[in-house]
Amino acid sequence: MKMLNKNIAREFKLSIARFISVSALLMLGVFVLIGLNVTGSNMRSTAQKSYTAEHLASTLPMPR
Repeated sequence: MKMLNKNIAREFKLSIARFISVSALLMLGVFVLIGLNVTGSNMRSTAQKSYTAEHLASTLPMPR
């Protein structure tokens, strides 16, 4: 495992553009994941408020 880490470090050191591109892809993935997690709850609360304000039917199925 130690040799693998040395090899990875050497490859990134020789190619700084590769390091920057991998870092940018990782940051983009993290931003998308965080954005989707935050947006979901906001969209649900906004939909519930607008359904309540407009007196629309509930999106949940009615119990029998």
